[in-house]
Amino acid sequence: MPLHRCLLGHAHHADALTLHGLAFRAIRRHGDTPAEARTLLDLGEVYYWWYSDFTQAADNYRQALSPASDTGDRSAESRARHHLGIADEDARIRPGRGAPPGIPRPVPRARRVLRAGEASSLTDLGVVHQRQGRHEEAHRLRCRSLRLNRENGSRIGETLR
Repeated sequence: MPLHRCLLGHAHHADALTLHGLAFRAIRRHGDTPAEARTLLDLGEVYYWWYSDFTQAADNYRQALSPASDTGDRSAESRARHHLGIADEDARIRPGRGAPPGIPRPVPRARRVLRAGEASSLTDLGVVHQRQGRHEEAHRLRCRSLRLNRENGSRIGETLR
């Protein structure tokens, strides 16, 4: 498991940034190009998912492309291109969402992901209840799912619920 997932799973957001920043500088000093690409990808994920700093995340993903390509690490290069496209689009749609330097922000993106999972689970439970003939409970669960998807701004979720 990458270090950032372990730290972030326990809400150590600032520690994740600090440790990955230190690791990146050490890796660059030692010329470990494959590790450089992977560390930049991990830093990008920290900025994207936990700070909603889409511009910084895109910068990290963009920087990861060259070392990944230079070392022939197709997995890292593919991951960087994929995440770069998403981060660039989010930065364009929601400009100015970056975290102030040194001040951890709330995790709205991560919260939206959790709420999307909750909405999906509610829909699935609604299907189970409907198949069991519990139509009122199914309706109640699907209405909760719809409300969460609307609050999340998920039009796709709204149509599926």
